[in-house]
Amino acid sequence: MINEKIKDKLESKTKRNQAISSHHKLLLALRFYACGNFLITVGDFCGVSVSAACGILKDVSYAIASLSKEYIVFGEPIEVMRTFYEIAKFPKVMGAIDCTHIRIQSPGGHNAEI
Repeated sequence: MINEKIKDKLESKTKRNQAISSHHKLLLALRFYACGNFLITVGDFCGVSVSAACGILKDVSYAIASLSKEYIVFGEPIEVMRTFYEIAKFPKVMGAIDCTHIRIQSPGGHNAEI
């Protein structure tokens, strides 16, 4: 599914020198994202150099990021803030990434923001 959406952005202009297909580029990037390995490891696994792996990773990352408007949607700010407040009495929240709340300690102590 995602390969079809970003295929045009990843296809090489020519087929000379055995250009890497968009499918293989996507697989290389997904392996890097999933494992968090070094580029040399991912490049070796996929049969490309470190510099090629770096360029592929950049191209795939930009191609995926270009789909953000299609997949990342925020509601109306006032409605989102009201819903968060109703659920958890958490004021002025505009959204959550993975629904994990991380306690942030104020560097100024308990009364720093009063």
